[in-house]
Amino acid sequence: MAKSPYVTKSTTITSRSPRSRLEVPADREETRARPETPDSTQHRRVSPSHMVETHLGGVLEDVPGFPVDQAMSHGFGARLLDSQSSISRSKTGDPSTPGNLEITPQRRFDEGERWTRITQTASVPWRSICHLEMTYSDGRSAIGTGWFSSPDTVMTAGHNLYIPENGASARKIRVVPGRDGNVGPFGETYGESFEVAQGYVDHGSPQHDYGAIKVVDKNMGTRTGWFGYGVLTDGDLSNTPLIQSSGYPNETRPFATQWYDAGRAEKVNNAFLGYRVDTEEGQSGAPVFFSTSDGQRLVVAIHVYDTALRNLGLRITDEIFDKIAEWSA
Repeated sequence: MAKSPYVTKSTTITSRSPRSRLEVPADREETRARPETPDSTQHRRVSPSHMVETHLGGVLEDVPGFPVDQAMSHGFGARLLDSQSSISRSKTGDPSTPGNLEITPQRRFDEGERWTRITQTASVPWRSICHLEMTYSDGRSAIGTGWFSSPDTVMTAGHNLYIPENGASARKIRVVPGRDGNVGPFGETYGESFEVAQGYVDHGSPQHDYGAIKVVDKNMGTRTGWFGYGVLTDGDLSNTPLIQSSGYPNETRPFATQWYDAGRAEKVNNAFLGYRVDTEEGQSGAPVFFSTSDGQRLVVAIHVYDTALRNLGLRITDEIFDKIAEWSA
């Protein structure tokens, strides 16, 4: 996918493959150098995660009642955010719903009320998951979820960034990793630019509904850590692996709180995974991941839609793997 030139904040996207410059508050225009990324694994189809419990080393003892989040976020920009958000719930939701799948906004299945709020969001891996607030060129706004894939790259659903029906695109993106209500344990940053897969820009193709945000703070992901990602084969999926997902629902749960569920995944087709894991609008872009025995957290799908029987995640295929690696560089 060829990258288009940056566009100004007052220009609508006309490129078939947008890379858009975003509005950034003046006090957030940071220019810190990007650190080196750790060596990746030798496995061709896995990029490893990089997560640390207390920022560059050390593990805390399990002490009942100790405020773990305060210790983990100390010194790394924790702050109280503006009163919730400038985006009201009445204006939020997934801005785009492709029409060539029988899909609806994401749903809850209420299987045993497993859905659980994450309260220690400054801990691994929850702090690598971001609450997103998008404002679009057509005046609409929305809430979404994203996840760090490198020190300055947040992956998310394409429909959080671009609306193919009318060509509207995000003009301002607020990114708060590990947000818990009005608390940002690592502060906040803003999108500097974004990319969306060409198939989604051209045709609104659900199979290409993914994108990446480059953030202003080039060290944010170093402080929080980032997810790895990998390709599950059809053979892997035949064993219905146990997957997890966590994100920011925006319908029935307290504003900007992170919620987790887990369950078995199955192949829907070559493009999608299916799972009966609870989600709501606002969780589009959330990581669908599994944890390995050696502590890796590998994203294998990006949560995007649902059907009547299951929620859907866009599979990390070879094509998407390569694009994430390109955008995360």
